[in-house]
Amino acid sequence: MKSILKIIVIVIAFSLVGLSVSLIGCSESSQPEGTDNQIVPVQRGDLTIDITAAGNLALSRTEDLAFEIAGTVEEVLVEEGDSVKEGEVLAKLDTSEWDKELTNLEMDLVQAEINLENAELALEQAEEPYSRDDIKSAEAAVDSAEASLEYAEWKLDEAEELGDEELIIRGYELGVINAEANLEYAEANLEAMEDAPDPDEVKIKELQLELAEAHFENAEEALEEALENSPEIIAPFDGFVTKVNVEGGDEVLKGTVAVTIADPDEFEADILVSEMDILQVELGGEAWVQVDAMQGLSLPAEVTHISPTATISSGVVNY
Repeated sequence: MKSILKIIVIVIAFSLVGLSVSLIGCSESSQPEGTDNQIVPVQRGDLTIDITAAGNLALSRTEDLAFEIAGTVEEVLVEEGDSVKEGEVLAKLDTSEWDKELTNLEMDLVQAEINLENAELALEQAEEPYSRDDIKSAEAAVDSAEASLEYAEWKLDEAEELGDEELIIRGYELGVINAEANLEYAEANLEAMEDAPDPDEVKIKELQLELAEAHFENAEEALEEALENSPEIIAPFDGFVTKVNVEGGDEVLKGTVAVTIADPDEFEADILVSEMDILQVELGGEAWVQVDAMQGLSLPAEVTHISPTATISSGVVNY
C-alpha cells in the first residue's frame, strides 16, 4: 500500500518578525517616485516546515503463534482471513499423551517427596542414633549386670566357706563368669551409645539429603513448567489470521508455528528523509499519512524511530 508520510515541525518565527520590522522602518525618501507606500502590522506566529516523503504502509503488530509442546494436531479452528478475539482458541493438540506425561511428572514429584522425607529421617538418626530413653535403658542394664555379678560372687564365696561339693562350687564359678560377660557387654553397649554419632555416617547422610533435595526441586520445576505450557493456541490480541501452517492430524514439534495473526489497527511506514531535513525531525514528532488509494484521507501518525546511520545511494544521503 503506497503512502505519503508528511512530518510537520514547528519553528518559532523570530526572523519573520525582524524582517517585518525592517520593512516598516524604511523612510519615504527611499521609495521610488510613483509607488504607493503600504504599512503592514507586525504579527507573531509559528512557521511550519513540511517534510514530505513516500513509503509503504505495513502491519506493525504481527505474531507467530507456536505450540508449546509436541504432539498431534487435533483441530484447527480458524482459516486465513478470519477475525479473532483475544483469548480465542485457534488450534489444539490431542491431549492423551500430554495427560500421561503430566501424570508421570506428578508421580515423580510424589516419589521425590517421599525420598526427601526418608533422607531427612536418616540424617536425624545419624546425628542422634539413640534417644535419651535408650541411653537410660542401657545404663539400667549396666546397673543390673553389676548387681548380678555381685550376687554371683557372694554365692561363690558362701559356697566355698561352707565347704560345698566341688560340683556346686564349679557351678557358682560359671555363674560369676557369665555375670562378668553380661556386665562387659552392657558397659560396651552404653559406651557405644554415648560415643555416637559417627562423623562419617553423618557426612554420608548429609550428602544423601542434598541429593534428595535436588531431585525434589527438579521434579517440582518439571511439573510446574509442564503445567505452564498449553496444548492450545490462544489469540493474544484482537486481530485477523494472516497464515495457517498446520492442519488436523499433523505431527508437530515444540515450537512449531501454527498460526500467524496481525492487528489491523496498527501500521508503520519506513521513509527516507534527506540529510538537510533530518535535523528537523524528532522522536515523538507529529506526522500525517495520506494514502494514494484513499484520496482526501489523512491519518495521524507519530515518529517512532530515527536511524542513527545514513543510507547513501548515488551520492545522496538520507536517513
